[in-house]
Amino acid sequence: MKILITGGCGFLGSNLAEHAIKTGQKVTLFDSLHRDGSVLNLQWLKGIGRFNFVHGDIRSAEETASLVKACRPDAVFHLAGQVAMT
Repeated sequence: MKILITGGCGFLGSNLAEHAIKTGQKVTLFDSLHRDGSVLNLQWLKGIGRFNFVHGDIRSAEETASLVKACRPDAVFHLAGQVAMT
């Protein structure tokens, strides 16, 4: 299954990505890396397994639409835009 995770380097996104990568899903992460800790989460995920990372901003409709068209995911998990889980 191909999945796209927006906000894929945030807390929820990176933990979902870990599970998906470990279960053999084809994972694409889309993140602006704006939030503190997101770069560390990206580095951590690189040690877990293979996935595609796209640096971008969910606020750009053109960027987002282009990614969805190119990726053609079976499922999209939209987790971008949340500043923190607290």
